[in-house]
Amino acid sequence: MTGLLRASTLVRQPVVTLDGESLLEVKDVVFDRASGEILGFALRKKGSLGGLVPDRLPWPAVHGLGPDAVMISDESVLTSEGGGDLEGGGDVIGDRVLTESGTDLGEVVEVVIATGGQADVVGFEIEPVAAAAGDVRAVTFLLEQLPAELADISQELDGQSPDLIADQTVRAAADIVARDTVSVLEQYNEAAGQGRAATDAAETLAALSEGRVETLLVHDDPNDDRTARFERPGLACSIPDPSATDPVPADAATGRLVDVAIRSALLSDAAIRFVSAHAGSPDGLGATLRW
Repeated sequence: MTGLLRASTLVRQPVVTLDGESLLEVKDVVFDRASGEILGFALRKKGSLGGLVPDRLPWPAVHGLGPDAVMISDESVLTSEGGGDLEGGGDVIGDRVLTESGTDLGEVVEVVIATGGQADVVGFEIEPVAAAAGDVRAVTFLLEQLPAELADISQELDGQSPDLIADQTVRAAADIVARDTVSVLEQYNEAAGQGRAATDAAETLAALSEGRVETLLVHDDPNDDRTARFERPGLACSIPDPSATDPVPADAATGRLVDVAIRSALLSDAAIRFVSAHAGSPDGLGATLRW
């Protein structure tokens, strides 16, 4: 099962060999900005006064990664500073996040990593801000009336530029969605560990048919041409069995797998969350369950 870690929790973690020896700790997580993968770790001597040492740990050499330690087979897997495996990578904390049109969504304050095989970046937490601009008295009144959770992320803007207001609004909305998605994925992983989640497409469709899905997790790959059967009206949906001999119900129809799942989720008032390829279920559909 895929696990989720915040990159900040890896800093200062001990690097431990399978024999239990621990001489170094993680100083920085090194990312490939183009692919969204972890290239590896920059290491230093353990302790608050530990200096940077000419050792790097490439990701392929990591034996295990968890909330308490980074495991390696032995010290021979470490490389010298400037090793090719980590060349061109860096830390992304503090980087600005821009849309393709150039809208500034904010500053990266945390990176969420999915572990399992290659470690991939599945989300960013962006410094939150909500914007208000216009007549001074109106803005003051608005800010005073906001609930606490919004007041904490509010910011009064200088000027009344429509472009500025639009950019800040997009930025705030993107941050809310990113944070909420991270929370949903953490809930999904916890529920899966307790047997309260559907972890593949077949299980998800079965739960949707029974109205048991609380949140549907979807990775919508445009190249995914899998199909599913659904019945109209109703929630019933399933993956067709080529070997089945039972007659197909007259009111049954076939559609794209992801579309069929979303249809049943909407009919049963389930929440729907789109996630990256490396989060949630490995085959693109998963769900947290109501019961």
